[in-house]
Amino acid sequence: MGDVERERRKKYKVARKARDPEGWRAMRKEQKKRYRDKRRIPGRLGRGELASMPPDDKRAYDRQKRLQYDYGLPAGRYEEMLASQGGVCAVCGGTEEGKVLVVDHCHATERVRGLLCNQCNFGLGAFRDTPSFLEGAIRYLAIFSSTDSQGVTDGQG
Repeated sequence: MGDVERERRKKYKVARKARDPEGWRAMRKEQKKRYRDKRRIPGRLGRGELASMPPDDKRAYDRQKRLQYDYGLPAGRYEEMLASQGGVCAVCGGTEEGKVLVVDHCHATERVRGLLCNQCNFGLGAFRDTPSFLEGAIRYLAIFSSTDSQGVTDGQG
């Protein structure tokens, strides 16, 4: 669109707005609504709908959106994973009272692996998700648990 055309449209818009301000507002409101509706993501709530939602429902909605955004988990997939694991951590088999299990994923591939308690999730992260590091830690713990019941040695095996 050239400069001349842009100026012509601008003059028309100013003149129309001056002739019928109420009609102009109604037309712009309808244009904005059509624009928003056309770009609205299915399943996503608007600001008014979120504001009127009870706090517990809003927390659940926000959590589901976060799981979908961060891990690509569709609605209901977290609950399916939780049921398939029997509601417990995939590593230690425990649960933390009143806390939800966190989603464990591979940082290299972004693939979801399972649901873990916070301690196991932090533990895997501390070992950088590397099996050889975990095997080394197991060997290390096995040495001290089988030979030394006191836990501390003077450096001589």
